[in-house]
Parts: sequence; structure tokens; C-alpha cells
Amino acid sequence: MGLFGKLFGPAKPQEIDLLIEEVPDFVEKNLSKKRPELETAIASILSEIKHLLKEVSILLKELEAQPLDCENIKLKKIVKTSRGQAISRISSLIERIQPPATSDIVEVKKYCEEAKGLLHSEITHSGKSIAYTGIYLKEAMKNLGKSLSELSKAFSSLEKKLEEFSQLFLEQDLKQQLKLVDEKKAAVLLLEKEIETAEKVLEGAKVNSKKLLSSLAGFKESPEFKKLGSLQEEKALLLREKQEAKTEIVSLISSIDRPLKRLSRSVSSGRYVLPRALVPILNQLEQNPLQLFKLDPEGELVKKLLLELRKAIESGAVELKEKEREKKLATIQEHLAFNFFSRVFLKFNEIDLKLQAVEKATRDNSVSSELSSLERGADGGKDLVEKTEKSIVSLNANVERENIEIDEAVQAVESLLNKMNLGKISLQK
Repeated sequence: MGLFGKLFGPAKPQEIDLLIEEVPDFVEKNLSKKRPELETAIASILSEIKHLLKEVSILLKELEAQPLDCENIKLKKIVKTSRGQAISRISSLIERIQPPATSDIVEVKKYCEEAKGLLHSEITHSGKSIAYTGIYLKEAMKNLGKSLSELSKAFSSLEKKLEEFSQLFLEQDLKQQLKLVDEKKAAVLLLEKEIETAEKVLEGAKVNSKKLLSSLAGFKESPEFKKLGSLQEEKALLLREKQEAKTEIVSLISSIDRPLKRLSRSVSSGRYVLPRALVPILNQLEQNPLQLFKLDPEGELVKKLLLELRKAIESGAVELKEKEREKKLATIQEHLAFNFFSRVFLKFNEIDLKLQAVEKATRDNSVSSELSSLERGADGGKDLVEKTEKSIVSLNANVERENIEIDEAVQAVESLLNKMNLGKISLQK
């Protein structure tokens, strides 16, 4: 720090406000003269490296050609082997650290880091071979060592020069962040257009949905719809009555279930002969009693089967304990006296006929299909509104996420600019 710096303190960096769009021109203006300066320096050092590599290659050939004047045969053999190993490793190294053909500073920096590391690593690993070779070939090894040392200095000089122009390397990162900002901004514009389109669709969908719901509400007030409602109410009532009839028949079967099963076993074993016409009736009572409504609409066959069951119990073909026998016979007599099956079967079939008539009237009524159409339309309109609303929410979330990433990229650009020591930069999107 100079005298004025000590007395008055260091000068504050210039504060500069920039728009993100102005960054490329600002950086170009500040770095345009530095690029050719670095490129010239790189070309000069790489030229020196090429020269030194060629020089090392020549020295290796001279080293290989020199005779070994040594009376100690064992030592001579060791030195000869060591020389061969040293020449092989260093020759391979020379091939691997040849300068790149490109002048791209990023590639040159990568080359410098790798080549310098390889040079130091190979010389270290060849240390023993170099030491043994130097026992009898001191001068040759001294010249080789000098060239390798100069080569190491050249790499250090290149490394230092690249560090001196670190701004130009930060520029590469800067360009990537600027590209990211541009891509994100373009993505936001596309999303905003999608949102604009979706909002127009939503507006139309809401108007249409309102009309459809209004049409449906108006239709439900019409006399035609009320007639359909009456048919549906009648159908519901008949279905309840049908279910009650089913419950009655199932309850009846349950009350004589044990005797019926024993009758079935007696018939199967031949112990009791049942009239052929009643066999399927017995089977249906066991397997699917509700099918009897179709097989025996008036309940006459079931009534005959009950008579046969009573006869089988009385004859002992169906065995029951005395108390249960009396109870089941009383139950059967009760069902026969009140003609239970005939009444239930007739009632069930009457309900079925009425149901068929109501269902036909409902199908023939155009109101039903018109109602279905209006309901589908109203549901579709509502679904479109909900789907579009969800889409807009999702699109807005995407815009928010992209804007966050833009802010992060802008902050990264600002940080890189300040690392480049081009002033105290403050960025605006």
C-alpha cells in the first residue's frame, strides 16, 4: 500500500449498476484486451515447452548411446538396467505431455495441471533409476536433469500466467450462467402464454358450465321430468316390495330347512319316492329358492312338495326327534292352511310384471335420455372447469419455480462479476 493508501485508506472499488442484459457487453469491454495478451503469453510458453521436450528427447538418445566404462560387472549390469528403465519412463512421459494443438485457454489450463503433475510423478518414481545411472554417466544425467528442471519451471510459469488471467476463466462460468438465465426467461414466457390460453379456456368453460347447469335445473322443473320422477319413485317402491317378498320366501325355507335336507337325502338314497315333477322343485328349494318364482309361478308344485314332506315325516322316511317332529309338522300345516307359497309367489310375480311395465315406460320416456344427456353435459362442464383450474395452478407453480432459478442464476452472475474485480457490481433482472 502506498503513502496515500496508508494515510487515507484503500480506494473503494467503483460501484456499478447493471442490467443482466448489459453484462455480456460490459465483460467484453473489460476483457477484450486481456485475451490476446494471455494467448500470446501461452503461445510463447508452449513453444518453450515444445523446445525443451525436444531437447530432452535428444539427450535421452545420447544417454542411450554412451558406453559404460565399468570394471565391476555386477554394478555395470545394475547401471545398464537402471538407464534403460529411466530412458523408457522419461520417453513415455515426453509423449504424454506434448502440448495441445488448440489455443483454447480452458484446454491449456487442463493440460498444464495434468502435465505438471505427470512430470513430477514420473521423475519421483524414476528417482532410483536416475541415481544408479548417474554413477557412471554423471555429465549426461546432469544435462538431462537441467532440461527437466527447465521444463518444470516452464510449467510453473504457464500455471502462474494462467492464474494471473483468472478473470478469463471465470468468464466461461459467467457465460454458462447467462445462458441459463436466458433459457429460464424463455421458459417463463412460454409458461405465461400457456397460462393466458388456459385462463381464456377457463372463462369459456365457466360460462358453458353455468349454462348447462341452468338447463339441467330448468329441465328438472318440467312436467315431463316430474312424470319420470314418479316412475322412478314407483320403481323404487316395487323394488322394496320385491325384496320383502324375497325375504318372506327365504324365511319360509329356513323354517323347514332341516326336514327338506333330510327329504332330499331320503329321495337320493331311494328310501322315499318323490313324484318326478317335484324333484326339480326340491332341488331349487335347496340350491336357489328364488328361481321357484319362474318354475312355479302360482306355487302349486311347492304346495304339493309340502304335502309330500309332511307325508315323509309322518311315515318316518324323514326322521326327526319327537319334539322337533311335532313342531315342523305344525309349521308345514300352517303354511298349507294359509296358502303361504301361493300368496307370496303370486305377489312376487305381480311385482315383477309391474316392474317390467315401469321400466318399459321409463325407457320409452324420452325425458330419461334427455336427462342423461343434460347430466353428462353438466358433469363434463364441471370437470373441464376443475381440470383447467388445476392446470393453471400447476403452471403458476412452474413459473414461480423458474423465477426462483432465475434469481439464483442472477446472483451467481453477480458473484462471478465481483470475483473478476471489475468493480462493485449490482445486478438487476
